[in-house]
Amino acid sequence: MASQEEVDEVVWRTPYDKLMRRPLVKPSTVSHQSATGLGTLNSLPADILVPTLESLDFQSLSRFAQTSAAANNLVQSLPAYEQVMKHAAGPLSVLLKTGLLAQHSAASLYRALLDPGCISCGEFGPFLFLLTAERVCGECLSRKLIFRLGRQGEIERYFGLKEEHHALLPTLRTLPGRYPFEPQRLHIGFECWSRVPQTLVSVKQAMELSLRLGLKWRHPVDPSKLEEPRVSSDFAWHSVPEGRNRTDFPSIFNFKLIPAMRDFWPNVFQGLSHVRFPFVDGEGQADWGRWCQGCEYTRVLFMFDELPREVEEQELKDAFGGCVATKFSAMASHLWSREGFNQHVKHCYGAGLLFNRWRKVHEEMKERGFRPKKQH
Repeated sequence: MASQEEVDEVVWRTPYDKLMRRPLVKPSTVSHQSATGLGTLNSLPADILVPTLESLDFQSLSRFAQTSAAANNLVQSLPAYEQVMKHAAGPLSVLLKTGLLAQHSAASLYRALLDPGCISCGEFGPFLFLLTAERVCGECLSRKLIFRLGRQGEIERYFGLKEEHHALLPTLRTLPGRYPFEPQRLHIGFECWSRVPQTLVSVKQAMELSLRLGLKWRHPVDPSKLEEPRVSSDFAWHSVPEGRNRTDFPSIFNFKLIPAMRDFWPNVFQGLSHVRFPFVDGEGQADWGRWCQGCEYTRVLFMFDELPREVEEQELKDAFGGCVATKFSAMASHLWSREGFNQHVKHCYGAGLLFNRWRKVHEEMKERGFRPKKQH
């Protein structure tokens, strides 16, 4: 039997995963003796001081906490800082190593922690898009071009950005290692390697900056045609949450109107663009999302042509583009919220098969006199 360390090496194999498991970012401590007061900050009322501190980028806020005992106590008492450090120390370490911790405020990360919805479609978003600190789901990361990354030089040349604009465009510093090609379990998708550190930027952010500055692009496009109707997910089965409207979500740039943008369509940097990020519910419980083994079992049955025809025909009714294989692959790699998963397994064909199999095994074990070990 494989040891736990050997199992971990198989599961935790991206640089981000290793940082998530052994966070580098720890609660701030006072690094040297200094004045115990806050100086002129003591004169500010709490309703001004707290929002001001929470609007600081997370790295600056952590450094401020190390200036004095009073500053440390104040920062530790901020809900935004305390909750993000408690539940998302791993993602913070990824932001630190990729050079993005100084780009996002404590307030923005706190909002992402409390809002489970994908910024694009509104469904449960288990990932944090590193360059914008926005929550996003795996389907939107895979399909929607607003989440594409590209090499800084290539993107800047395309959108007419120059060296003086570098400070206006956030950049991601890659970590060498192996990454999943898509935001899903590694054994389903392909892998990509990042061997040499590179500097990446968001195509969407570069486009918005270029439009704001009125710069000329390599392929001029009418800015009025850059918006397409506000839509939900690309998958028909990926519905809008109850009580929310499709128009509640941000519109999406129509990159297909840009001729040379097809050069950036191969999303070779997708595995480097995001990290798992928990949602904290009203009871203070962190939800990292969960995969459905039943959906993976259904996908395998379909691949080996062992799925009953009536089940396949039923799934085909709402399959995107009439391709049931795409739907099964998407469902198998989909991360569900705790509540969403509990509802999903009630109707999942594969989950029903697995439940029946597990019940039979459990009953056989009871008949043979086996008893489960007591949990200590």
